[in-house]
Order: sequence, then C-alpha cells, then structure tokens
Amino acid sequence: KGRVLCAVEDGEGGWFIGGQFTAAGGVPRTNLAHVSSGGRVLPWSVTAAGIVRCLARSGTTLYVAGSISQLGGLPRPGAGAVSTVDATVLPFSLSADGAVFALAVDATGLYLGGGFNIVAGQARSGLARVDRITGDLSPLSLQLDGVVRALLIHGDGLAVAGDFTLALGQPR
Repeated sequence: KGRVLCAVEDGEGGWFIGGQFTAAGGVPRTNLAHVSSGGRVLPWSVTAAGIVRCLARSGTTLYVAGSISQLGGLPRPGAGAVSTVDATVLPFSLSADGAVFALAVDATGLYLGGGFNIVAGQARSGLARVDRITGDLSPLSLQLDGVVRALLIHGDGLAVAGDFTLALGQPR
C-alpha cells in the first residue's frame, strides 16, 4: 500500500523499489523492497524511516536516499547504503539538510542531487559528490539556485536537471 517512487535493477532481472509504502505485493515492507523478475516480493527486507526518493546500485551495494532519517533502525539522515546480498545496513551515511531526489554512481563516486544546502556539514547547494571508497566529500560545487531532480552519468560527464536557472552564476 502506498506509492513507489523509484526503482533500480538488481542485476538478476529483479528490482529494488523505494517510495512511501507499508506493503509491496501484500507483503509488509516499509518504503523499501526487493522484487523478483516475476513480481514476487523477496525475503530481503530493510525498513526505511521516511520517503525513499531515489536508489542507485553499485555491485552489492544499494544506495538509498530521499527524505529518510533511518535505515534498518540506524541513523541515516538523507542517505545510506544497504547490502543487496543480506540486507545489512552498511556504515555509509551522508547527512543532508533537505531531501535528496537523485543519485548517480560512477567508478569511485556517488553523486547526490536534491533540495539541500548542507551535506556532511559542508555547503553544497543542490549537488554533492562523495568518494565511495574514502567517504570524503568532494569539493564539487556548482552553486545552483534551485533543486536538482535528475542526474545522469554519460562517459566522463554528468548531466544535471531540475528546478534551477543558474549554475556558477551563469544561466542554465
């Protein structure tokens, strides 16, 4: 019951889904679930406190973000990570002072887009990047004047879309 707002492939024909729901396919799940290629809700289960607005997967790590405060009962204000294998909540946590609407993963980094101004205690207006290996926040800052709603990695570039008109003081 509720709304599915995002989905990401599990690499085996199924999907991880996130949103604002209390059940998936009649099976109790809170805002996060794993569904097989045939549509069956799988035993993998992690409770997300708050609305899951976006997901990204890299190997056996599922990044979860949105307007969340906890994953599996552990504090994860803004974004966290879960094992796709056994649903263990991983140490990765990235606090944001507003909702995260988009995630994108590259070889070493995780990009976050949203309606935030502070990430991990540092000024980041709508867009941030964290090194997935070290956990360090990148100095990346486009100084956007609005909300990032979508991210797409293409080759060595990053496409950013949303409700903004300026990036680095230039019309965009």
